[in-house]
Amino acid sequence: HCEDPVIFLIPKHLLWAEHEYTKPIRAVPLGRARTLCEGSDVTLVGWGNTVEKSLEALEKIGNEISVELIDPRCIVPLDKAAIEQSVRKTRRLVVVQEDTENCSVGQMIISHVTSTSELWNEMISPPVLVSKANVMIGYNPIYEYAALPDVDRIVSAIRRSIATKHERIAVVPTSRDDSGRTAPEPEFPEPGSTIPATADAAKRHVQSITVPVMGEGIRNAKVVSLLKKPGDPIELDDEVCEVETDKAVYPIQSSFAGVMGEWKTNLGDTVEIGQELGTLITRERAFADQFETAAKRSAVVAAIDDRGRTGHKAASEEPRSPTPATRIEPALSENSVASFLPTCKSTRAGTQFEKPVRQRKRRTLRGPPPLL
Repeated sequence: HCEDPVIFLIPKHLLWAEHEYTKPIRAVPLGRARTLCEGSDVTLVGWGNTVEKSLEALEKIGNEISVELIDPRCIVPLDKAAIEQSVRKTRRLVVVQEDTENCSVGQMIISHVTSTSELWNEMISPPVLVSKANVMIGYNPIYEYAALPDVDRIVSAIRRSIATKHERIAVVPTSRDDSGRTAPEPEFPEPGSTIPATADAAKRHVQSITVPVMGEGIRNAKVVSLLKKPGDPIELDDEVCEVETDKAVYPIQSSFAGVMGEWKTNLGDTVEIGQELGTLITRERAFADQFETAAKRSAVVAAIDDRGRTGHKAASEEPRSPTPATRIEPALSENSVASFLPTCKSTRAGTQFEKPVRQRKRRTLRGPPPLL
């Protein structure tokens, strides 16, 4: 404490979050981190809004992995000793931040840990950084939360860090099964068609209906209406239910076409952002699976095109007889063209054009100016 002005830069999202404190709030010394959860498998470092997401990720993982969560609470000065002590124990490091990957605090922490030879020799997997991509955040809550790290990305990073060890064997993906035979390519029907009740169960895909992000500070909502019943056909962008917040009533639309499955909530229930409300049976796969399949097909097509272009280029590059370069002069120069331009004169009746007359070049004698 001092009489000089003190500026605190905190995430505005924390001002919307509600917390209950039973102990008196005391001053925290700068440059001293806190350990929110002790563990032995991996060190997870996060600050600001990422602390809340990291705690949700630990709840989702449960007892599967022992994670030690550290909140630096202060970037400058940074409690590097607490991070070093935790990494010595777990020998793994995952850093979560809302900043971009380039020139960020997370990169600074990873650079410090890897540049310390003692820690580098103890680590059994490379550090993992979970951050916002090098993109601008859109002026919309959906785009904003889509760009920032979420719980699934944190959980995936922790599991990837645990799965990576010193001995890594490169596995080449193939389309063969265990018996050595080539597996057939999966067939995907055209999207948009309604699935009948007698449809093959193997071709059905269950999609989740979740509560979307509805704005800054909105953490939960109340279910006020269920517009679809189990078994009702649903088209793309159909409204399936409505939820109410302190600001307005939001209709939730379907991102797929299919048949309504089951509701996992009731009227009047208070649901959290991202909570599953029900299921939808459709022929369309999830967006992540569609993107993965499209990427594989694009890679195959690109490889075929590259081979075809290489063969065509080799066949077309045959030795030819040398041809001397010839400079082509214009048929008429600028002066000759200007000499054949038509002339015009203005009269009371209008502008009259005269026949083109070849103009002779006028010689100009250069000398001293005449005396007046």
